[in-house]
Amino acid sequence: MEDQMDYATTVAHKLLVLTMNLLAIAAVCAGMYRASFVPDEFTPVFFKTFFAVLAPTLVLGWCAKRWLRARGQA
Repeated sequence: MEDQMDYATTVAHKLLVLTMNLLAIAAVCAGMYRASFVPDEFTPVFFKTFFAVLAPTLVLGWCAKRWLRARGQA
């Protein structure tokens, strides 16, 4: 039973990492897309969009990782 719990936790952690990586790439894409409409102010628009999308994603990932860790120890 314990091996099954470890396996499930490991798979869940790997899925979380994969999801976080995909969301980070999506944040870059969203920033590039929005910035492409304003070539004269590309950098500020990109950074505003990128960090506005990335910050909540990182917080959510951090919370999910803590939840997985707590669930795995129970």
